[in-house]
Amino acid sequence: MVFLSGQATEPVEVPYKDGESSVVISFSAHVYLAWDREPRVGPEIRILPVRDEMFVLDGVDLPLPTFENVEPLVDAMIAAGLLLSNDLVARAFSETPKAASSRSVQQHFKQTTGITQKSFQMIRRAQEAVRRLKAGEVPAGVAVDLGYTDQPHMIKSIKKIMGALPSNLDAVHKI
Repeated sequence: MVFLSGQATEPVEVPYKDGESSVVISFSAHVYLAWDREPRVGPEIRILPVRDEMFVLDGVDLPLPTFENVEPLVDAMIAAGLLLSNDLVARAFSETPKAASSRSVQQHFKQTTGITQKSFQMIRRAQEAVRRLKAGEVPAGVAVDLGYTDQPHMIKSIKKIMGALPSNLDAVHKI
């Protein structure tokens, strides 16, 4: 099965079965699908047709992703014109942002990702908290390091975005 999801500030139900493995390709915020009229946001997924070890994305046949072929697969998606990039969004988080008003950056970010920069930063912060907690770091230290007001604030944020409490991190996909 191959499916697409977008930025989400809430858990996304992923149709996995016990014992299955997966390959997740996550693009930077500035990368978007050329043929999507609206950014893909929220908990909905788009299941793509699969046949003969290939999947079809917007009329283009591509090989099923594996750990070995992921980079050539993304290159093929770019070559086929399936993926585009918004340079203003790409540079929004860099040390050399592109000259633009903050309002213009906000509009480009929302048009490209479907969510605000603040929501995007909240998602990334929760992902980093989960990664660090899974690595065995002390929860209070992680909360302070990542700018949460306190440990309960971090726990509430993780629960809202990831759909699981830090005490049940095995329920959260590998990050």
